[in-house]
Amino acid sequence: MSKQISLSNYITKSFFLSLALLCTVFISHAQEAKSAAKLYNEGLAFLKAKDYEAGLPAMEKALEVATAEENEKVITLAKKNGAIAAYNVAKAKVKAKDYEGALALYNKGIEMNPNYSSNYSGLANVLNKQDKKVEAVDAYLKAAEIAKKADKTSKEEKAYKKANVIVSKLYVAKEYDQAIELGQKVLAVKKLSSLNYYVSRSLLEKGDAEGALTQANEAIANVPEGNMVEDKFYVAQAMAYAALGKNAEAIKSYEMVKEGQYLEQAQYQIKKLKG
Repeated sequence: MSKQISLSNYITKSFFLSLALLCTVFISHAQEAKSAAKLYNEGLAFLKAKDYEAGLPAMEKALEVATAEENEKVITLAKKNGAIAAYNVAKAKVKAKDYEGALALYNKGIEMNPNYSSNYSGLANVLNKQDKKVEAVDAYLKAAEIAKKADKTSKEEKAYKKANVIVSKLYVAKEYDQAIELGQKVLAVKKLSSLNYYVSRSLLEKGDAEGALTQANEAIANVPEGNMVEDKFYVAQAMAYAALGKNAEAIKSYEMVKEGQYLEQAQYQIKKLKG
């Protein structure tokens, strides 16, 4: 009798264990069978809560399922918001100085949505930190191009300013060849007086007075209407004229400097040229 009860208990336990296993499998399959829309909404909830670490894989899963379902609406939305999530996770990586991790995420964001300029700007920032100046400027130019197409003027201008900072630092570091190369690359698509100035000064340092004068003249000409011409632009122009032996023109340029930190230099050079 005892053996019969034991066998009965064993059968009962086995039945419930099998049932539990079946339920687990059923639940697992049910979870796997979530629609793209449901997965996207879950991902969106993470993003709204600013939990980008959870939001990114959720958007990637939504994109995967939406692609299988051929759900174009969710594909578009998942790519758009996935790119935003990738950007924010990458920013955290940059803060932690995990630059390789950040680069991978910015590139993932670009792959998901090539029309989101922020990932290009983030990519450029990391490349600059890695001293990859050429690649950084290229990425900033791409960010500016995309921002312009999207009518994001502030993002466009910010990207150009960042590129300008790279060129200015190259000039200060006496990396004149690269300052000229990258400055002219940016100037090919955007008129920026400050870039003309740094290219002018770099060209003068390399012995190209004619090129320096051209860039100094463009620095003055490219100042937006209504803005004051910076004194240093006149100084660059004067220095180029002086290098060409055109002292009268150099003096006129120096005389345009009326105040500020360049005034003393201008007055000294005027006396020297008249001397």
